[in-house]
Amino acid sequence: MASVIQNQKERGAFFTPKPLAQFLADWAIRAPNDAVLEPSCGEAVFLEAAGRRVDIISQVNHRGHLNLRGIEIHQPSAIRASARLLSLGYTGEIECNDFFDTAPAPIYDAVLGNPPFIRYQSFSGDARNKALRAALAQGVTLKRLSSAWAAFLIHASAFLKPTGRLGFVLPAELLATHYAAEVRSFLLRRFGSLKIILFETLVFPGVMEEVILLLAEGSGGCKSFEVIQIKNMDCLTRAVLRGNGYEPPHPNDKWTTALLHQEAQEILASVARSKSFEPLANWGSVYLGFVTGNNAFFALNEADRVAHKLSERDVIKICPPGARRLSSLTLDHSTWRSMRDQGAAVYLFYPYSTQPSATAKSYIERGRHQGVHTGYKCANRKPWWRVPISQNPDLIFTYMSHQMPRLIANEARVQVPNSMYGVAVHRNRKLVGRKALPKLLCNSVSALTSEIEGRSYGGGLLKHEPREADRILVPSLSLASNLMGELDKLKLSQVQQAEQPQLCDAADEILLNAGAGLSREAIKVIQSARKDFFNRRAARNRSVAIDQATE
Repeated sequence: MASVIQNQKERGAFFTPKPLAQFLADWAIRAPNDAVLEPSCGEAVFLEAAGRRVDIISQVNHRGHLNLRGIEIHQPSAIRASARLLSLGYTGEIECNDFFDTAPAPIYDAVLGNPPFIRYQSFSGDARNKALRAALAQGVTLKRLSSAWAAFLIHASAFLKPTGRLGFVLPAELLATHYAAEVRSFLLRRFGSLKIILFETLVFPGVMEEVILLLAEGSGGCKSFEVIQIKNMDCLTRAVLRGNGYEPPHPNDKWTTALLHQEAQEILASVARSKSFEPLANWGSVYLGFVTGNNAFFALNEADRVAHKLSERDVIKICPPGARRLSSLTLDHSTWRSMRDQGAAVYLFYPYSTQPSATAKSYIERGRHQGVHTGYKCANRKPWWRVPISQNPDLIFTYMSHQMPRLIANEARVQVPNSMYGVAVHRNRKLVGRKALPKLLCNSVSALTSEIEGRSYGGGLLKHEPREADRILVPSLSLASNLMGELDKLKLSQVQQAEQPQLCDAADEILLNAGAGLSREAIKVIQSARKDFFNRRAARNRSVAIDQATE
C-alpha cells in the first residue's frame, strides 16, 4: 500500500472524493448529449459522475449515447478507468496518452478534472517543456517555478466550446503564488464567468494540500469573479453557488484579498493609501539567509568547535537553524550565549581568510573524506568550504509561522541560515527600524496583510517568500518615529513571546491613540478579518490531526 501511495505522490495523483466530482459534474453538465472530457482521468471518477448526471437528466430528456472521453498517461489507471465505466454501463473512450501531446479542439461542453499537483522541483525535462509549449500556444508564458497544474489548466481550456464549462479541483496556490499571476490573468481574459469555492477544512484525506474548486464558463473575459467559502464537502450543494463578487485592482494581482468582506477590503485599501502604513520593502531589503549545502558539517556547536580545535578566526557567529529558539523580539549577546551554552549550533565554519589555519585545514580535509565537497552546493562554489554570506542583517524575519511572522532585532550581529530571512534596513531608517519595527509588526493591519500576502501550507503553516514579505504593510517611518516613546512603555512580558495576542492588542491600541487614521471600529473590522484568515488555517491544522487520529 505504501508503494502505491508513493507512486501516486510522484505522479501528483490524488484521487478526487466522489461527492466533489459529482458536484462539479452536476454543475457543468446540462444536457444528456453534452460532450465531456476528463484529462488526467485517473480511474475516471469525473466521467463516472458525468454518467450519473446524465442518468438523472435523461429521465426527462430521453437519454442518448454518452459522449465521454478520458485521457490518462498512466496505463494501469487507464485500464482500470475503462473497466470501471464498462462495469457501470457507461459508454466512453479512455485514451492512454500524455495530455500535452493531445492537440486541442474546442468541441467539448464540459471539461472536468483534478490536474496533477506536481511541484516544479519534480516537473522537469521533456514533460515540463511540453507543458510550457502548450501554455504558450494559448498566449501564456509561465514562470520557471510553475507547477504542472498551471499548464494543465490552460491547455484544458482550449478544448472547450465558446459556451463550455470547466470544473477543476486546483491547489489554493492559484490565489496566492507569484508564479500563478499569469494563470489568474489568463482566466479573466478567457472566461465570461468565474466562481471559486474554498473549504475551511482539508478535502483530500491524508493529504495536506489546500484545494479550491474553479467553476469557469463562457468566453469573452470578465473583470470580476465570485468567491464562495464553505466549511467542508458536506456543504456542497447548488445552493452555495452565490458568493461575494471581487474585482482585482490588476488582472494578475493576488486573489487572496477576495476572501475579505467588502468593509474590510475598503478599510485595508484606505490604510494602504494613507501615510501611516507602507510596505516592508520601503524599510529595507529582505533576503534569504546563507545556504551551506551540508548543515551537519558547517553548523557547529561549542563542543564541536572545541573538539576540532577551531579558533574564533575559523568560525563566525550565527543564529541556530530554525526559528523556534527565538522566543523574544530581540536576539542579544546574552541570548546568543545562552543558546551556545545549551548546545545549539551557533557557529558557521568560515575560515577568516583563503589561507586557513592548520586546524581549519584539518577540518576541511575531514569534510573531503566525508564527501561533503561532492554535494550540489559545495561542488558549485570555489572553494567548496566557503559558504557565501551577506551582510549581518539588522533584523531577522521568521518566514514560517503558525500565528504570524516576527521581526527580531539582531543586536548580537549574527548571520542567519536559510530557515529565516535577513532584513538590511536602509541607512536613513536604521535607528528607528531596529528598535521600532519588531514591536510594530505585531499589529492587526500587518497581521492581516501577512495572511493575504503569504500562503498557507499543510498543517496551517503560514509561509512568505521574500517578495511576499516585502508587501506586508507596516507602520511608516514617520509614524514609527512618533511612537518610539510609546513603544518603550510596552512591558517586557508582552514582548517575550512575540506571538502572544496581547502584544497585537497593545500595538493596536498604540496605533489607535497615535492617530494612525484608524478608528476603533475600523480596527475591530481588521481584527475580525485577520481572525477569519487565521481560523481557516487553524481549522486545516485540526483536520490534519483528526485524519491522523483516525488512520
